[in-house]
Amino acid sequence: MQSLKDLLYQDLARHDLCDWDKTKRRWGRTLKRIPRNSEIIQAYNDFIENERIKPKPVIEKSLKVRKVRTLSGVAPFAVMMKPFACPGRCTYCVLEPGMPKSYMSDEPAASRAKQLLFDPKLQVRQRIEQLEATGHNPQKLQLIVIGGTFSAYPDEYKKSFLKAIFDTCNGFESKTIEAAQLANETAKYKIIGLSIETRPDWITEDEVKLFRLYGVTKVQLGVQALDNDIYKNIKRGHTIEEVARSTKLL
Repeated sequence: MQSLKDLLYQDLARHDLCDWDKTKRRWGRTLKRIPRNSEIIQAYNDFIENERIKPKPVIEKSLKVRKVRTLSGVAPFAVMMKPFACPGRCTYCVLEPGMPKSYMSDEPAASRAKQLLFDPKLQVRQRIEQLEATGHNPQKLQLIVIGGTFSAYPDEYKKSFLKAIFDTCNGFESKTIEAAQLANETAKYKIIGLSIETRPDWITEDEVKLFRLYGVTKVQLGVQALDNDIYKNIKRGHTIEEVARSTKLL
């Protein structure tokens, strides 16, 4: 089967090569997946370094797109935790084998996480490399930890997962998560925002204290609705009163 480099090389003379939506769909039929811009840029750069082709500015410019992603100076991206039993029994929630509940493997962040075996270090490293390859300067990061109900995961896993994120951005491993956070204040890749997602019925005073310890700056609270009858019908597992209580605690 042809590789991405093969496909790029054979299509270099096409007038519509830089219509990337169309080109990537065409290549996807051969590769059985849609290639990323960063992969295409890497293949292109390999050709340049090996002097197989001359630089083509139109290709470089067309692939380094979506500057709006980091226009504010902050680069947001998601890092997914490994699959773990969710305490919820919501009737609408999808469940794909090998994925955290409510996530499908065809979503970009989820697909990347699954390919990397949900390793937080690999996910962060690859995403930073992709952003830099496509012309971004991801030195201020807004990290969004996804994967279902954060609070339901074992405390040690949560701590080690988040510490690994800080360590990766720092470029070295610290002894504790507190030390990793302190080191990150002067690191090249600074985490200026860290969000997690959880359920209202899992918010306690101790959990909020753990959020502070872990360096969490934002909590995406799964409220879903503001009607106890709806909660009952969808088997949400909590009430409006718990939404109010958890919101006040946070």
